[in-house]
Amino acid sequence: MKKKIFIISLISMILFSCNQVPNEKPQNSDPGKKATDNPTLPVIENLNSSILQYDKKINLSWTKPDGFTGTYKIYRYTSVLQTLSYVSFDSSINEYNDTSAVQNTPYFYRVTCVLDGEEGYKNDNPSLGILSLNTNYVDIYEPNDKYELITGNSTVFSKDPVIYSISDGNSGVIGDIDWYKYKGIDDLLVNIVVPNNDFNDGDIKVSFYYNGTYQSEHEIKTNGVDNNLSYTSPVNPGTEFEVFFKVWVNTGTVNVTKNIIQTYSITTGL
Repeated sequence: MKKKIFIISLISMILFSCNQVPNEKPQNSDPGKKATDNPTLPVIENLNSSILQYDKKINLSWTKPDGFTGTYKIYRYTSVLQTLSYVSFDSSINEYNDTSAVQNTPYFYRVTCVLDGEEGYKNDNPSLGILSLNTNYVDIYEPNDKYELITGNSTVFSKDPVIYSISDGNSGVIGDIDWYKYKGIDDLLVNIVVPNNDFNDGDIKVSFYYNGTYQSEHEIKTNGVDNNLSYTSPVNPGTEFEVFFKVWVNTGTVNVTKNIIQTYSITTGL
């Protein structure tokens, strides 16, 4: 049978290390902040920050609390303790575009509700946001539950996808996941090349899933080694089938002291 070929080459950029805020109880105040806290105001839920999706802004959005008629205050942190190196912004709606962020620098955001001059508690879990270095580093596969559908004899991608590993400040990392869905009648052959060793061997993996069931997992070697992976059609010859596979960061082995961002290009053909 004919085989589908995917060529993935990763081009890397290492960032300065930046730590995420450990999970903690909501703080009532920051240095220099003198607003009166009102614990009866709602706490923000579902705060999402864009990661490498834009090169001009970091987009933040959150669920509007039922019946809330006030405004919001957004806090942006660059330190582990959240008591240093922070700035704040105001918003009248449950969305905000941070256009003052430094490119390729991890930031961690929390949001409060404000009503009649009083401010509620910050949301528990800081949300990671990163402004892309440039248009070449815009990640078209964010958020991580989005997938790219691959069909036909060839696929042309408008942007090179990005894979990242960001220190979480608590002896761990936030690792990227890029999903793909293949739909066709040919066996699948995937070739992955990582041209440098910013990620170590095994830090990046590829996993295949068929009918929602895990099938196999493969470690990727770096520093220019060809990684040839295949998935054989599970159905009768000439019958169309679908299989998901993901390119992902192994957070159990990656260096937790470095922030790494890499682009990788994909070309497909027979």
